[in-house]
Amino acid sequence: MEVFPITIPCFSTAILGFGILILRLGIAILGLGIALPSFVIALLCLELAISTAKTQFWQRKDAIYLSKIALSGIFDRKDPSESVIYSS
Repeated sequence: MEVFPITIPCFSTAILGFGILILRLGIAILGLGIALPSFVIALLCLELAISTAKTQFWQRKDAIYLSKIALSGIFDRKDPSESVIYSS
């Protein structure tokens, strides 16, 4: 029985494809690592706004301000000081 030489290039192509897949996964994890801290900070800011609104109702302006900062961090990806006007 004769073995065709085509099996070796197919195997090396599969190894190359797997290497490209691992490289793409690494790039995706790197991108997630860059985006994740800002998302976590925005969620923590939103949680702080909710707890502030629950415990101290008279400081509602601060809770609204913090929630606007959190939502602008999640959706707008801008500097929160530019998109939120806070008047005391």
